[in-house]
Amino acid sequence: MAPSYLFEWCKMKSTLLRDSANYYDSLKEYEYIFTLGKKATLRTVRVKFPNSSYHHLAGFQYIKQDSNFKSKKMAIYNVKSRIITQEKFELNELSEKIGNRWLAILQIQRILDDNKCFYEYPDNAGPQRSKIKAKFALIANDANESLLLFLNGKTDTDMTPCSIIIEKDAKLYYAGYTRWTTLKIIRSDLHSNIQTIMYQSNTYRE
Repeated sequence: MAPSYLFEWCKMKSTLLRDSANYYDSLKEYEYIFTLGKKATLRTVRVKFPNSSYHHLAGFQYIKQDSNFKSKKMAIYNVKSRIITQEKFELNELSEKIGNRWLAILQIQRILDDNKCFYEYPDNAGPQRSKIKAKFALIANDANESLLLFLNGKTDTDMTPCSIIIEKDAKLYYAGYTRWTTLKIIRSDLHSNIQTIMYQSNTYRE
């Protein structure tokens, strides 16, 4: 993972936002199907990546003065067509926080492919002491920090990403919450319907 707490804005300013939009745009072609287990209980969680979710993941809600940042459906298009550029964020007091979100977006594939557990929040309330409202959190840990992807939806079969952050102390977001073990991960191509098994636990038998 890139060193978010040593984030160097000037070195990355020409490509990071656009790279995150291009990368996220590639994810919308797939649905991820997770089989989760806890004791004798199994459940299936389906995760998609609609265009509208990129707006919040990328921190566009923090830019109030520009009307180009308001449209959720047009967010990716506006970045790729350079209607929205990274320079517009440079004077924002949250520029480093927003930049870390773009770095995190580029790591989504790793957390999807390698994730071994989900943490569940009751009543879709998200973690305490946080404004994030979510049903689940997926966490990838590195030596000095953690990447957290939060999911929300009305049911387990319509989960979409609602927030993504990089934190030094991830325990605040998972300690005390229900832990579901990931038993199987399938990536389904939404156009061809071809399914690829990305992971299956040695202990899981269908």
